[in-house]
This record gives sequence, C-alpha cells and structure tokens, in this order.
Amino acid sequence: MAYTRVKPQGDRFYLCEYESYWDPKMGRSRQRFLRYLGPCDRKGNVLSTPQPRVGTVHSAFPVGPLAVFYAAAQQLRVQQRIQETLGMKEQEAALVLALGLNQAAARVPILHLPGWFRASPLPGWLSVDAEALTPRQFEDALFGLCHLTPEKTWEDRGLLLQQDLNRAWRNGSRE
Repeated sequence: MAYTRVKPQGDRFYLCEYESYWDPKMGRSRQRFLRYLGPCDRKGNVLSTPQPRVGTVHSAFPVGPLAVFYAAAQQLRVQQRIQETLGMKEQEAALVLALGLNQAAARVPILHLPGWFRASPLPGWLSVDAEALTPRQFEDALFGLCHLTPEKTWEDRGLLLQQDLNRAWRNGSRE
C-alpha cells in the first residue's frame, strides 16, 4: 500500500511517496521509497512538481547521439575532407564516415556493421545503397587509410586526415 510522507530537511519540507511491503527474510513489514513528489508546505501541499533532468542528448533527431555526431560531421565537411585528403570515391568516403560514426555512437563490430548501417538512417543521409553492403566493403574502406608508396612502403594517411580535421575544427583559433 502506498502512502505519502512529509520529510523535513532544514527549514524546508519535501513530499515523498513510500510503500509498505512484507520482507520474508526479516520477518516483518518494511517501507520502500517509491518517488519524490516535490517540495511542499508543512501540511503536505505540493508547491511545485519536480522537473526531470536528462543526462544524454535529448533535443536531437529521434536517433539521438548518431544524429548529433552526423550533424557535426556535416558541419566540418568530414566526408568531403576524406575524399580530398585520401583520394577516395564518394562511396568509400561515406563508408569511412559511417565507420567513424559507428565508433562514436554504437561500437558495433565490423561483421555486424552492414545490419547496423541498414537499420540506421545513414543510408538516406549518405546516399549509399545499404542492401548491397558487406563487411568486406567496410574493410576495403579502412584499407584506404593506408597507402602503398612507390618505394613499396606503407604510408598511414589517417594522420593526414586527422591533421586536416583538426585544422577544420579549430577554424583559425590559436589552440
């Protein structure tokens, strides 16, 4: 059975809802806190209802953090910078961006990445045919971050991309 109780705290009063229940281990009835109803006066009349605080992204598209990270990527022109810096085609650059968004928002393993990509709004946002995607295509996009030089050595072009994105993000600041 639920009931309310006025809890004094200093010179203020707070109304809380409790419930009585039987504890078979202790062999007696106990009280459990159910919810906080808000600040009240001495007689238990609620003065204002509590406002919930949201600890995550709450004012974005229905997909939450993924939409926020995608909007930031659009603002920094990440896909175009991938194409320019790494010399990739639009499809490959979109897959590299999808890999980055996956790491930022979902952290799905590469084997399950095509399914995650299909279920997300990314195919529409990036103009990619999601039905034909395979894990191998994502791996090939990752291999695009490395480049075989004429001297037959591997060059990590991911660092060049990182420097370009840092310059874009700082946008002329002195940091």
